[in-house]
Amino acid sequence: MGNKKPPRYLYHHTRLTALPSIVADGYLKLCPSNLLPPDDATGHLEPLYGPDGKQYGERYWDKNQGYKPVVWLMTEEKPDFEKHGLIPDKTKITFVFRYSPRFVPWIAFADANKMDPAWRYELEKGRKPRTWYICQTEVKIAEAVEIRATADDEEEAAFIRKYLPTAIISRSFSTD
Repeated sequence: MGNKKPPRYLYHHTRLTALPSIVADGYLKLCPSNLLPPDDATGHLEPLYGPDGKQYGERYWDKNQGYKPVVWLMTEEKPDFEKHGLIPDKTKITFVFRYSPRFVPWIAFADANKMDPAWRYELEKGRKPRTWYICQTEVKIAEAVEIRATADDEEEAAFIRKYLPTAIISRSFSTD
């Protein structure tokens, strides 16, 4: 990291549908590091299930997805989801963590793993990779110094309160 001072806080942004699983497990799960490009020959959609056993979505999976998995974090408190490749609803829930040495800048991680330059260019193009950090271990939600959420309606607010009663909820709707 050189002489650059590490950030005070890092943020993990996620979607509402991931909340039941995160709370039930008590930690942020490892996910693809993107060190290797997607392998379309083995790619397929897999169902995602909540703790209640109900399917709540799907994810793309291929043989490269399990290579050096990580938890993704970033220095941006309120990211522009398009600049980071986040789907819009991945900014609904934000876990705030104090910096720890186990949180490594993406740039250093990609360099250390000798990422293919062409794939790296495609992954980082038009985005802000200098704001990205990774952790190669699961991160306990109990380590979060704050949890923030954004609700578009009362139903979403109730869903968030059910799983995160102490979360700070911003409402983008009127309660009148």
